[in-house]
Amino acid sequence: ALGGKIRIIVSAAAPIDPLVGKRIEDFGISFLQGYGLTETAPLATLVPEDKRNPASVGKAGSCSKVKIDNPNEEGIGEVLIKGSNLMLGYYEDEEETKKSIVKGWFHSGDLGYLDKDGFLFITGRIKNVIVTQNGKNIYPEEIELLLGEVKEIKECMVYGKEVEGEKELTITVKVIPNYEEIEAIHGKD
Repeated sequence: ALGGKIRIIVSAAAPIDPLVGKRIEDFGISFLQGYGLTETAPLATLVPEDKRNPASVGKAGSCSKVKIDNPNEEGIGEVLIKGSNLMLGYYEDEEETKKSIVKGWFHSGDLGYLDKDGFLFITGRIKNVIVTQNGKNIYPEEIELLLGEVKEIKECMVYGKEVEGEKELTITVKVIPNYEEIEAIHGKD
């Protein structure tokens, strides 16, 4: 069905569920993830073919460096990128360029961590993180990924909801049920 000659599939743009990568590998096709943005022309990291890790978006390429800015106790912080693949700046927008590239490092707006071997794991976006009153960071994308494994859920969105009279945001999930799966699993009633 895939032509018989596909050896490698590379996924980029957003982290993909490791189960998807495993299923592709089960077909005998190498599955690699990459990470980058338009500003990093386009790849900053790629999973090496000989050291595949389906949960990671890879290691810094030969033309780039990656580091984590201001990591928390779990090692999660903003992903910074530097290298010859980095853009020179935003066209005719010096102010935005100065905000995005500081001391040669591009501030991606993505959150992640590096493991001991230099593999990058993306956990979310800075704009999406929900910070509780006690300083705990909640990453909606991680919860959505887990909920995506529940067959009875078609789609979901995790967010922090303000509740009148409460100081703390309530972590909330909006769910679109998968009625066909619910009926198949639990019956009509």
